[in-house]
Amino acid sequence: MSASPNTRLTRDKSEGMIGGVCAGIASRYGYDVNLVRLIWVLATVLTSGVGILVYVAAWILLPPAGAVAAPSMGERRREFSGEVSAAAERAAEAARIAATHARQAADEIAAVARGVSSSTATPGATAPADAAPPPPPPVPPVDPAAPTPITDSPPEVDPPAAGPAQP
Repeated sequence: MSASPNTRLTRDKSEGMIGGVCAGIASRYGYDVNLVRLIWVLATVLTSGVGILVYVAAWILLPPAGAVAAPSMGERRREFSGEVSAAAERAAEAARIAATHARQAADEIAAVARGVSSSTATPGATAPADAAPPPPPPVPPVDPAAPTPITDSPPEVDPPAAGPAQP
């Protein structure tokens, strides 16, 4: 009666008669499956049918033989942290690509702005991007001894303020 290499309690449907619970227990602990069935039937008769409820519960709770074991909490953490780091790397790469595109867009906008400002200064001519703006036109000198020009228009007068007339 030595324990077999199966270290996990499972249902063995290939050797089982109903659900494989007795066959799984026999396989796990290295007993003869018929001996386990006999003990189960005796326990069920002696406990007035409680063995049937225990068998149904074991049938529901025990995984079938050959089922993949659920990963441990440590394995789940390692898998999750790997997924998070991979997602962070993808996000960083996306941010680098977005920054590159933003720089290109800013350069294109600046080039268009330089082209618009130089074309409005002198129509039909394009000034280099590094050129200084043209100097303002010269102002003619004023001679203080010259007579003031006479204009034909009357001087501007402010209209009277609305309200009652003053004496």
